[in-house]
Amino acid sequence: MISDATMSNANLLTAVNTSVLKKSMDTNETLMSKLIEGMENVSEASAPQASSSSGLDIYA
Repeated sequence: MISDATMSNANLLTAVNTSVLKKSMDTNETLMSKLIEGMENVSEASAPQASSSSGLDIYA
């Protein structure tokens, strides 16, 4: 038979693991949105150069 102390330790570990997992997921979500935002900024900055060079290729 499993003792109450063992069950309460298991419940505590589950609660801690769940909390750590949620914090990790929130952190990953924040980092991912910053990464996407940075990639969008880079693509917007390089888009005019890409279109102008492809325009030159068409006329050349």
